[in-house]
Amino acid sequence: MDNFTPGSERMFHRCVDAALAERAGASRRTEVADLRPPRRPRRGRGLMTVAKPVALTLMFGLSSCALESPSPEADLSASERIEMAIRTELVSAARAQIGRTVIYDGQYEELSYPMGDLDRSRGVCTDVVVRAYRDAAGIDLQQLVHEDMARAFTDYPQKWGRSAPDPNIDHRRVLNLETFLDRSGARLPLPADPSALKPGDLLTWRISGSEPHIGVVSDRKDPATGRPLIIHNFAKGAVEEDFLWAPGLVGRFRPDAAALVAATSQFNRSTP
Repeated sequence: MDNFTPGSERMFHRCVDAALAERAGASRRTEVADLRPPRRPRRGRGLMTVAKPVALTLMFGLSSCALESPSPEADLSASERIEMAIRTELVSAARAQIGRTVIYDGQYEELSYPMGDLDRSRGVCTDVVVRAYRDAAGIDLQQLVHEDMARAFTDYPQKWGRSAPDPNIDHRRVLNLETFLDRSGARLPLPADPSALKPGDLLTWRISGSEPHIGVVSDRKDPATGRPLIIHNFAKGAVEEDFLWAPGLVGRFRPDAAALVAATSQFNRSTP
């Protein structure tokens, strides 16, 4: 793992294992083991390891793995701290795309696999989410979505005339991300009060009743409305703005960050 010394790598795995142990016996539609990629990558680079900011937070912010625990988080479990750390980094990673991704471009493009991406000056709404998870925690939704579709292709929308998964485009489609998140047990009820949203939550819309869209809930609020801002790419590049006024909100997701990190970690452990 490129970002860790041997000692810190062992500490990281202990943190993840401790967090996952807390979930033993919990009822979920998709178990952590089902998220772990069953095959080694066919081409391209291996999965990235957990990004340094999150790794440092995990190593020094978890009571079960660190010498000290920050007092504001003293009552949080190991898994809750992992998720808080990743949500914080997720928002920062999404915000970092503002000014860099300046073009909305939904054209089909052949990508490397895993960790494939088009030039970061271009992208669509799903690319904001995919890139944020990669940059924040080394989680590769391209690979996770593709492997899940390979296991359960007919459970995914059959809208594009394909008979098999396509790692070039599947993770860049909102409907597929929604399905993967549903199968991972990440869906939450839509809140009556926007203040119930947490930074890092993923929201999906059907713009004009039919156009799928996705964005990341920010840790900042609109000073005029008090509503959380949304980081997304809605036809004009990555921006952070009040978008909760838009009709057609249909989905709210809070992925199990510890499970996704563990899936990535497990893949890295099995890859020379």
